[in-house]
Amino acid sequence: MSRISKTKRRTQYINKKLFSIILIFCLMLGSFPFGPGAGTVYATDQSASMLTDLMATITQDGVTIPEGGT
Repeated sequence: MSRISKTKRRTQYINKKLFSIILIFCLMLGSFPFGPGAGTVYATDQSASMLTDLMATITQDGVTIPEGGT
């Protein structure tokens, strides 16, 4: 085995380890939100008046489903 192939193999091993560490760090970083409550909205934060005039129509296969219907 020549010295060049040992050096190349060692470099590949180091590169694989560094890539693995960076990948794990990025995955962990994406798993945790930044700051307290980031991305979380609670019902107390929303005004109840936002939904007072809400009307929804549900259709299935072009037929309107009445309220309380199946």
